[in-house]
Amino acid sequence: MGNLFDLAAKLRGMSKKVDSKITGVLHESGKRIILDSKTNHDYNTRSGDLENSQHYAVEGNVLEIFFGVYYAPYIELGTKNKDGSQRIRPRLFVWNALQRELPVMLKNLKELKI
Repeated sequence: MGNLFDLAAKLRGMSKKVDSKITGVLHESGKRIILDSKTNHDYNTRSGDLENSQHYAVEGNVLEIFFGVYYAPYIELGTKNKDGSQRIRPRLFVWNALQRELPVMLKNLKELKI
């Protein structure tokens, strides 16, 4: 029975090590995505509030991008008039930053030494 408990303890230790390395990759990607979306956009900024409100968080093995201004999704995804015509065209500044970062993130995850 002792060997089984030793093996379980080793596996838990390995799991924590893997989670820590994945979390590190996600933090680095989060920083790059935020920087990219703040600097590579095609909307006219007036106050800088949208750029300054962009943040990321890593919870477990999940990377979240969020904003502190209510209108961020309207700029990102655009809006439509009641008749379905485009009112504000989508800017996709976060989506584009994520698309640019995704190959780098996947490469870094594949190269983890575990």
